[in-house]
Amino acid sequence: MKESSLRTDFILLTHNHADHTCLESIERIRAAYPKVRTIGPVESSQAMQEAGIPADEIEVVTAGDQTSMGAMRVHTVWAKPPRGLPEDDIAPPDVQHLGFVVNTGTVRVYISGDPVHSFVDHESLIEPVHDLSPDVGFLTCRPQRSEFPSYEGAAGISAGIGLKAAMPTHHGCFVGGEETLQNWARHLPSDGPKPLWIEYNQTVVFPDISGG
Repeated sequence: MKESSLRTDFILLTHNHADHTCLESIERIRAAYPKVRTIGPVESSQAMQEAGIPADEIEVVTAGDQTSMGAMRVHTVWAKPPRGLPEDDIAPPDVQHLGFVVNTGTVRVYISGDPVHSFVDHESLIEPVHDLSPDVGFLTCRPQRSEFPSYEGAAGISAGIGLKAAMPTHHGCFVGGEETLQNWARHLPSDGPKPLWIEYNQTVVFPDISGG
């Protein structure tokens, strides 16, 4: 899919790694939609400015911040705590790793960014997301635990933050593992979040479930 295929008003960046802050892709979006605005951490802002993108097109946020995307409200949370998690042998990350909860007005969407693999074990990470009452979540994970949560761990996150539907992201990005809807779905509790799966370059229409 070309960046110009879908009208883009805002870009949310979770952290300054090339697969999440892709300067080439951002430039193509800017060429197609010159009024696009970008929201993300300071390291992504610095990288964009070094590439010649004006600072006034970028809004810097960190965990705990709120901002707006038109009529939508964006809340920023941690994906990886800046000091790491020494008890889990997780060193401080090289850059800030953020997540977002976007209140669209009808559905609240959680974008996990790249969370620590033990995210589900830490109330200090779960609670701020839970308190924002997200409905649907897009969770970076893999079938087995690695740098990211496993499917089982991500299912625990989904239940812990009270999602109504959850989808694994980063699927198909790595070699190995059974990355299928069926494998993902079997980790979700029967009375918990419904499994969601969107193939690349496809779309789904999500119903208004904010009150249900």
